[in-house]
Amino acid sequence: MTKEIENFLSDLPTRREEGWKYTDLKAIGAVAEGAGWTSAPAARAQRLSETGPLAEIDADTLVFVDGNPVVSDETSDIISVMPEGIEIAPRPGRPLHLAFVSTAIDGEAFASSPKLSLAAKAGQHYALIESHTAIGTGNTLCMPRISIEAPRDAVIKHAALFDESAAGFTLSRIDVTLDQGAEYDGFALQTGLGLTRREATVTLAGEHGFARLGGAYVGRDSSHIDNTTLVVHNAANARSLQDFRGVLDGESRGVFQGKVLVAKDAQGTDGQQQHKALLLSPKAEVDAKPELEIYADDVQCAHGATVGAIDQNQLFYLRARGIPEDHARAMLTEAFLMQSLSGISDMAIRDVFRAHLTTRLGDR
Repeated sequence: MTKEIENFLSDLPTRREEGWKYTDLKAIGAVAEGAGWTSAPAARAQRLSETGPLAEIDADTLVFVDGNPVVSDETSDIISVMPEGIEIAPRPGRPLHLAFVSTAIDGEAFASSPKLSLAAKAGQHYALIESHTAIGTGNTLCMPRISIEAPRDAVIKHAALFDESAAGFTLSRIDVTLDQGAEYDGFALQTGLGLTRREATVTLAGEHGFARLGGAYVGRDSSHIDNTTLVVHNAANARSLQDFRGVLDGESRGVFQGKVLVAKDAQGTDGQQQHKALLLSPKAEVDAKPELEIYADDVQCAHGATVGAIDQNQLFYLRARGIPEDHARAMLTEAFLMQSLSGISDMAIRDVFRAHLTTRLGDR
């Protein structure tokens, strides 16, 4: 276990802190104190990345096994390992897949904290894919941090899939800075059974930038899924959109904390955010906290959050046409989440995400 992880575990944030009010990390501390830290073989994790739900997408794939890169000949020229982390220079026009695989031998535990920075070029278009999976029945803790600098007129499409085991803890953070005219379009699909928290901070530092943060999540059993976002408008005439949807069953819990901060000089800002959740169980829970903090005068900003059950009128409509109730409920649930996937521009990724989402909804 690295010194950084030791320091992190010794000073875990508590629910007394506003940003962690709805996510309790006590279980991580208990795991750290009561388990050894043993990693499963890298070859086993490599095979998982080659057969996972995103394996069929043609991309340059960088596999990180417990935080350590497993670099192939095809991708060795786009990665640099430095003392403070890893720098990646993605190829414009070709997708780059960052596959994070956490491993733990049965009865043991393992933790990792990889740091990555992506260096884009002005005016170029990039497609980034990110996946998080775990093997073994031991406890895993993955704390990746990704930094992206998008210079003038660069466009970055980012799709992420989180599908950890019930014994997995993922605390992910991404920081994006957009220069003039740059765009970032990020979408996260979260279907893991453990605890997942994804923090995303996007800073619009140049005029006419655009940022989209979207996501869909499925809570099952006792899973905990937390999306915490911050979009900072520091420049004029920039736009941002946040759109998250979740379905929660069993005793699962969903959290959305979304904030838009508009600086004094960021006139002409357009910032929108919304979160919608569907509760399928009386024991499921969702906490939504959309927030606006505005210091400029000429802005168009709005936020909203809704939580509810399946629409009984829609259910009656389907049942009146001979569709069994269980099937009708499944159809409405799937349709509710599938709407959020329409924002993924890459058809291949959208199709893979749609198939994976259908599978996970059937696992409830």
